[in-house]
Amino acid sequence: MKAEKGRPILWSNEGATANFLVDNCILDGNTADERGGGLLINPHSGDHHVIIKHSHIINNQSPDGGAVEAYIAMANAPFPENASCRIENSLIAGNSSSNAAISMELFPDLELINSTVADNTGGGVELAGLSGLTLQNTILYNPNSPEFTDLLEDAAVTSNGGNLIFDSSLDGWLNNTDQPSTDPMLDAEYHLMQGSPAIDAGVAYEDMPGLDLAGNDRVRGNAVDIGAYESPFMVGAREALAEASIGLAPNPAGAFLKVELPIAAPQAFQAQVMDAQGQLVARRLIRNGELLDVKGLPQGMYLVKAAVDGVVYTGRFVKQ
Repeated sequence: MKAEKGRPILWSNEGATANFLVDNCILDGNTADERGGGLLINPHSGDHHVIIKHSHIINNQSPDGGAVEAYIAMANAPFPENASCRIENSLIAGNSSSNAAISMELFPDLELINSTVADNTGGGVELAGLSGLTLQNTILYNPNSPEFTDLLEDAAVTSNGGNLIFDSSLDGWLNNTDQPSTDPMLDAEYHLMQGSPAIDAGVAYEDMPGLDLAGNDRVRGNAVDIGAYESPFMVGAREALAEASIGLAPNPAGAFLKVELPIAAPQAFQAQVMDAQGQLVARRLIRNGELLDVKGLPQGMYLVKAAVDGVVYTGRFVKQ
């Protein structure tokens, strides 16, 4: 590891094995003249691996990659085929750049897991040169800038679910448990406010940390929250169950299911689909009377749940 103007540089030489751990750190207020305001990664080896967890990367600045930048600095170095960077349970906020808080060039494997990337001037994530991104339970909320940019249109993106994205820039890669074009409702310290759609909306995974970034239990409600901080609020704690059911047709269903609430609901709402074991299998932002795509679901019994103005409406259907 090197240091330049206060921020670390994670450098590897060709053919070397390099494993870096940034754990429980605060990278705050650093400046770089060219790249990587908070942290710079130079992977000249395919065996270059970085883990950043339980950390704050905040208020840094650089023309390229205000918070984190990865690129190959050595001339004629090979493409680092197995290089990886996993950012988990971390906050990346208030960083400044001309492109994005996280900028990866020729870097195949960036993971963002249970992290919050918010209020960064320039946007969320930018990839270039066959770079890759995997997202799970992560908030991208950077108003007035793109949440994701595929600079050369050659990025490999995977969603493992439970992500909340403020714009539509990742719509082509998201799955049914993600929430695009959604405001996470964060307070000034990037915690979830009561009523946030990120509460209890994450997807559990193997070896999930027991604590969030603030040291609270990682699961405090019915399910893991999205983002770096677990909220003390629960979805069930603020909802009342409606007496009338959701209208679902046709039932049994084939490829699509018409969802009709028993009330007038002019605004779009989140429709959640649970299987017979109570596991969330799909989530869609729809309007009253619109069709819900269920063609990818296996045969069986399902519950549809929608919360509108603090009232929960449910209905059951059979998938043929």
